[in-house]
Amino acid sequence: MAPRALASLVALATLTAAPAAFAQDYRLAQRDVTALTDALRSLFEGIRDGDVPKITAVLPTRAEFVTLYQPGTAMFIERHQRAIERDTRELRRTFEGGTFVSVDGAFAVNRTIRLERCGRFGARGSQCANGPVIEYRVGTATRRFRIDRVVRLSNGTWKIYDVRL
Repeated sequence: MAPRALASLVALATLTAAPAAFAQDYRLAQRDVTALTDALRSLFEGIRDGDVPKITAVLPTRAEFVTLYQPGTAMFIERHQRAIERDTRELRRTFEGGTFVSVDGAFAVNRTIRLERCGRFGARGSQCANGPVIEYRVGTATRRFRIDRVVRLSNGTWKIYDVRL
């Protein structure tokens, strides 16, 4: 077995044996609700319009992804970023002609979300949560779409960690 492949297997075995992720309830302040709503609107409009700078502004940068993942997981970061790129391309047709209406009312009313490690390969201090449902209108029809995951970065900034399930 090649040394690089062996190192990857050892890293994978180490990561899978990582302790259970921490989880905590987090009460969203109004600034959190506003920041998340703005990010979700920008994501929706960026995807709909094919506006790459608008999309990338609300996604973690490569450097931020590196801090969200455990060391030795570069291949998973690359895979995750490719999946996001694919999802945003494919969702353009879904959002085509749509107008962002709101984030599901329960999100703003409940204001409590469950923060937990960002997946199996998430760094110990990463803070991800299930994403809310956005509502948008196409013609007279109101549609709903659930954003898979959002992330709270160490500086308190919210970004979209994963667009769809």
